Amino acid sequence: MSNKKLSATKIGIVIDRDILPIFIFKKGQPAIPISMQGTGFVIASNLLITCWHCVSTPLLPNEQYGVAIKPPNENNYRTLFLTNIEQDANSNDLATANLQLEPTFGLCLANNKVAYGTDVFTFGYPLTDVRQASDDSLDFELKGRYLQGCIMRSFYYRDPIFGSVPSYELDFAVPTGLSGAPIIQHHSREVIGVAYGSHDEGTIVQYERKDPVTGKREPEIQKLILFGLAHYTKTLQQVKGRATMNIPLIDFLKSK
Repeated sequence: MSNKKLSATKIGIVIDRDILPIFIFKKGQPAIPISMQGTGFVIASNLLITCWHCVSTPLLPNEQYGVAIKPPNENNYRTLFLTNIEQDANSNDLATANLQLEPTFGLCLANNKVAYGTDVFTFGYPLTDVRQASDDSLDFELKGRYLQGCIMRSFYYRDPIFGSVPSYELDFAVPTGLSGAPIIQHHSREVIGVAYGSHDEGTIVQYERKDPVTGKREPEIQKLILFGLAHYTKTLQQVKGRATMNIPLIDFLKSK
């Protein structure tokens, strides 16, 4: 993996120790990354939150989920493995896991839902580059990305797997790899939701042609309009599993 330092310079604080890329690793010394699965974030000591679809792929006996982290003053990434991975007991597309890591950025859980037009930002690892190395292993070049926008609306998104999902609609897309990233209220560290996907609201015509026979103008190229989706604040507050001692996240964090 690339050793380039990942930081959110627009907010002036390095957050790449608490918001981390999730991989499937082949166990060994060192562990070998096989596939990049998404993003997760540490919100309390030894507790990572992500989307269930990021950690639900069945593993072989010699595989394990983990994160890549670059400790301060070190040149190479380290691998930390996830344990007690579970889907949210409420059957949502969220997951909890234990991770031997102390948070440094100070992310906290928002107490209330946010209104339309609220400014938010996120950080994660979408569009990670993958190259074949000379020894036939895969080399993942991590490129952390900071995205900023606003909440467009709250609504129920009809998901083909999870049904009617209470969601925030974002004015930026959530590309592959960003799923599981925290949606944070701007000028704060309050996590109001978790990015989980994008949906389209229609298309716009970029190029069109005129039919020489009928005179009708027909689109040649259409551009899809994508908006991001994030799990609702209350959904995140109620997530639970063994990593939260089987109590809702909001209560677990109050007990810390």
